[in-house]
Amino acid sequence: MTRPVWERLRTEGPRAPLILAAAAGLSTALWPAPTVLVDYPNHLARAHILAHLGDTPALAEHYAVDAQPSSPKLRLDAVLVPLTRLFGSDIAAALGVTLVLVALTGATLLLDRVLNGRVRWGSAAVLLVLFNALLAWGNINYLLGLAGVLSVLSGWIATESWPVFRRLAVFALASTLLFLLHVVAAGVWAMLVAAYELGRLARDRNAWTGLLPGALQFLPAAVLWVVAPHSMYLYEVSGTRWGTLAEHLLALASPFSFDVWLGRFGSPTALADWLTTLVVLGGLAWGAVSRRLVIDRRLWAPLLLGLAFTLTVPVFLNGLWPSHLRLPTLMACLLAAGSTVRWPAPRLAGAVLVGLLALRLATLVPQMTACGASVAELHDAFALMPQGARVLPVLDGRRNDALCKPWQSFSHIASLAVIDRNAFVPIVFWENTLLDLRDPVWKTTGDKRTVSPDQLRSGASAAVNPAEYWTGWPGRFDHVLWLHLGGAVDPLPDGLNALYQGRAFTLYRASVK
Repeated sequence: MTRPVWERLRTEGPRAPLILAAAAGLSTALWPAPTVLVDYPNHLARAHILAHLGDTPALAEHYAVDAQPSSPKLRLDAVLVPLTRLFGSDIAAALGVTLVLVALTGATLLLDRVLNGRVRWGSAAVLLVLFNALLAWGNINYLLGLAGVLSVLSGWIATESWPVFRRLAVFALASTLLFLLHVVAAGVWAMLVAAYELGRLARDRNAWTGLLPGALQFLPAAVLWVVAPHSMYLYEVSGTRWGTLAEHLLALASPFSFDVWLGRFGSPTALADWLTTLVVLGGLAWGAVSRRLVIDRRLWAPLLLGLAFTLTVPVFLNGLWPSHLRLPTLMACLLAAGSTVRWPAPRLAGAVLVGLLALRLATLVPQMTACGASVAELHDAFALMPQGARVLPVLDGRRNDALCKPWQSFSHIASLAVIDRNAFVPIVFWENTLLDLRDPVWKTTGDKRTVSPDQLRSGASAAVNPAEYWTGWPGRFDHVLWLHLGGAVDPLPDGLNALYQGRAFTLYRASVK
């Protein structure tokens, strides 16, 4: 008797390709405006500079490649720069997001395969993790690093029977590559392998063979950090702040929260965030109480360490951007790969998963389309500027009616001027990158935050705090991009002439008195 199609797919179907295809399909929800993922425009602007610096005089006037060879944080360049050269920045932006989401999904499926001997349909739950707070904030490079962490963990588990020194040699190389991909991701891997091996030793006192390669594999990366010149830089604008207990607890929902972490608590996407979080955490709680949830014992120690870290680490650690969001997404991927829930109605569970993904798409696509319309206006405005223009972004944080909320959180959207007109934009991060600036005037210390309206008004005179990059802006910048987020600019400083009025911004021409 021929089995039903559903049964054949459930037991024999090409699970991994279908799940990876679903991840790629979900990424298209962000394609209308991937540049509003907060930090992502900076990555795209850097890729544009690195791709075209040698043949674009307007870029060479302001930017140069830093002579320091090591920048263990921004290796997304290895992906975005070739894509930019081949397809242009717009297509590279969309493909970059797709690559990261597919890599994170694929790494989770690989771990599932190593832990369970096969890729299970249950690991498709990782698709619910893709639209997360780290993605919303544009931490694309770190998410790519997390995919690397999961892949290296899969290899670490699969090679437990290898001779110690062969394993050490292989993973010394892997850990060094991970360090070059993203230094924080390499730190996460160090925590993960330490927890894994200590948990293994607690289960079996004779399982000590992983301790030596587990520790010594990081020696080459440590030598690189100490010996090789690099430009890693911890910003001076903020110190260490632990934050509130509510912030740490909310971080546990960050793998399923896209809009919530941008402050849009009442948006349709935020409602989908809350519902997804409720269903996932509720399902795990039900599984634990009913004893239908089984978590691979090899992952207990990494999960407990991740939970402890999330609840205790300072929100800002010596200026490092919210540290409490670093591990929850990884923990969610570990759960997707290493947990089994014996659902009484598996088809219903699958339908709930599909329904939640459909809801995410239904709320995200209109939002990103609206953001895309605002970005299109920005491109129209930049078309009025000459090549190589110097643009000063101003963020009017008093406005709360943003057409696209990420603009209110950060104004890195202004970095698109680098792509459109080979412009100079001072907030494109370079302190910890391979980029340097030609003009010593711009080489100030600290984080280059977007200027506020009050700072712009007080900085019109070069006699006021000359160390700040915006001081004397009428003579240093050609244009001012004022992100007023739908409100009026009031009062307007002297020396500005409106060039383009958008729904969320105004582009001004700066005139020297």
